[in-house]
This record gives sequence, structure tokens and C-alpha cells, in this order.
Amino acid sequence: MTPSLMRQLWSLVDSSQSEWLQDLDDQHLENWLVSQMESRTQTLDAISMDDQALRHYIQNHLLLIRELADYSMSPVF
Repeated sequence: MTPSLMRQLWSLVDSSQSEWLQDLDDQHLENWLVSQMESRTQTLDAISMDDQALRHYIQNHLLLIRELADYSMSPVF
């Protein structure tokens, strides 16, 4: 997976509604992130070639994605 795709993925996670991310199960969250990446990426061929790597990366980082979503829902003191 390229650094550019990684940046785009984490930007997507950061800009997404945290409550909504928390409500999805792992499979739906993975599928939603992949579909959003495909729609946001201008070079669809590049992401198609990297689809398995993207899915693997997301699967390995689901806990972190959920922790970030949980953190952004926490009240700021």
C-alpha cells in the first residue's frame, strides 16, 4: 500500500462521523472504507491493484480506527 493511500485512508477516518464508525461491525466498516477510498481515489486502477493490500491494512488497524473514533466522541475538558 502506498503512503498516499495510507494518508487518504487516515484522512477519511478522521473526517468520518465517529458515532457512525462505531456502529458498524468489522466487515461493514472495512467494506465502507474500501468503497469510500475507491470513490475518492482518482486513479481507480491504482486502488484496484492495491485492493487486497488496502483490505489487509484496514483489517490490521480496525482496533486503532475504532479507538480514534471513540476518542473523538469523548468530551474535551
